[in-house]
Amino acid sequence: THGKSSVMTKEVGICNARSARNETQNGVFIHSFAFANAGLFTALTTPILMQQLATLPVIGQLLGNMVPRFLMERSLGRAFGRHTKPSRAHLNSAVSLIRHQRGGLALIGVISYIEQRAVHEDRWIGAMVDASARLPIHYMYGPADPVNKEPTFQHFKKVVSKATTDRFPEHIGHWPMQEDPDSFLKFYK
Repeated sequence: THGKSSVMTKEVGICNARSARNETQNGVFIHSFAFANAGLFTALTTPILMQQLATLPVIGQLLGNMVPRFLMERSLGRAFGRHTKPSRAHLNSAVSLIRHQRGGLALIGVISYIEQRAVHEDRWIGAMVDASARLPIHYMYGPADPVNKEPTFQHFKKVVSKATTDRFPEHIGHWPMQEDPDSFLKFYK
């Protein structure tokens, strides 16, 4: 049977915009895409230090389980807005989850989207533009995001002109679903 689905993801780079080319995936009709932060434009994205290091062959393999906990917590905390940083307990839980059963090694696979984005950027952007002609696409932007800064938001609006956008208050960063969940739900139409 065919179902109807909306796709919501934190970052379009992880979602991999190529899926937007087909409205049906595995028997499910995809009728809309929504995401927060657009790690889609390589030249406009500024990965934080831990992301940059994680893409290096040997260093990346060591990072997930060998970097001191306080450095991982500090790196994760930098992606939040100045006034919306998570508690120390929240960061400690996040690092514990990452490190559970050597899960830090899995981060290398997840962070590989940075390299994939560079290789497939034209195709992914083309897919997003094509999809926006057929499907509702909505982009929610946190202006205090240190990774996807204001030029990313402006460029997205220009390139994917048929998409709708929402901008969080100035103090919201890379994790708007945690920093301002009420607005996040409101913006997710």
